[in-house]
Amino acid sequence: MPVTDARERARSAQEQLFHNVYIDPEAYAHFAATRQFPDPTILVMEIFKADAKDPKDGVLTKGVFNGERVGLEVAVKDTRRPITNPPVNTPWAYYTFQEPGSSAPMRNTAAPDGPFCEACHRKHATMDNVWVQFYPTLRKLVP
Repeated sequence: MPVTDARERARSAQEQLFHNVYIDPEAYAHFAATRQFPDPTILVMEIFKADAKDPKDGVLTKGVFNGERVGLEVAVKDTRRPITNPPVNTPWAYYTFQEPGSSAPMRNTAAPDGPFCEACHRKHATMDNVWVQFYPTLRKLVP
């Protein structure tokens, strides 16, 4: 999530969030076989606040669950797209479709979040600019 304000970063660090990531089964199968995401690959991530209490009948007494959706982001791998931010040389583009802290989609999706997202992914991602280490289904495929 493109966070530029120090207060927003601090708030995000304290708030518990769930990240649900979706990938096409064919792209997943290709990653499982080659340890690289095929071209093209689209990863969709929904971000939810963690809620700790069932508001209706209190059946949940321990743990947390997905609450309100507060983010929707997409990563697209496409080696044919023009690189618009040299010296960044990555086939991945990053898009934000929902403002942090809001449950409503953005009216217009701006150009890729490019340099901010790409730099963080390049620094922290385990494989192919993807944070494989945080997703058990992908992580188990990595030696």
